[in-house]
Amino acid sequence: ICRDRFYFRDTYSDPRGGYEETFKGGIGWGNTTGVIRWNRVISPKTFGNLTATWTNYKFDLSNEYEEIESNPDGSTEESGSAQRYFSKIEDVALRYDLDFHPNPKHDIRIGATATWHRFQPGVSQFELTDQLSPFDTTLSTLETGAGDFTLYFEDDLAIGSRIKANIGVHFSAFVVDGQTYGSVEPRFSMRYRLATNWSLKASVARMTQYIHLLNNVGIGLPTDLRSEEHTSELQSRQYLV
Repeated sequence: ICRDRFYFRDTYSDPRGGYEETFKGGIGWGNTTGVIRWNRVISPKTFGNLTATWTNYKFDLSNEYEEIESNPDGSTEESGSAQRYFSKIEDVALRYDLDFHPNPKHDIRIGATATWHRFQPGVSQFELTDQLSPFDTTLSTLETGAGDFTLYFEDDLAIGSRIKANIGVHFSAFVVDGQTYGSVEPRFSMRYRLATNWSLKASVARMTQYIHLLNNVGIGLPTDLRSEEHTSELQSRQYLV
């Protein structure tokens, strides 16, 4: 968890009166995570893992200004303002992985994940403490929920003494604002051993990203924004030799 705060104070006085002003500001962010895992050996060749996770990410930016004015008659007048901006992303996920080893040449893995995202992109609070016209309001974007679902299958297999390969496929779906985005992502990699210390490797993969990090050009802050109709999913294809 990161947090920085800074202060500024200025004081002026003379026989006719004076004033004192104070400025406070701070910026902070952090992530709270909880994990529960259950491992079970189903058979000598099969075992599974059930994992439940919870994460809560928060970003907070605030500043406060206070002014105290002293009058010649000894009375004081206080005024000030406060502003706060914060955002939050909360995730709850459940994942199950099954490992199956039918023989020394195969290592098969099957798994599924379901994640529920809750986005609160930004809430702004404004407060003005003035004896004549006090003001207090909160501006907020709508809180949005989204579902992220994945299913995968892969097999690490050995072909003879020189060739090893990984063959798999990844299915994913993202549901937000009544819209559903889906993707099928095949993946393949192979290694051919030329000699004891030499090998040739090649791989191809397709990937999809539904949630994006949008950065401000002027300053980079950890403010995640969700994918929506204005920012569709991104897909990539990777080839490696």
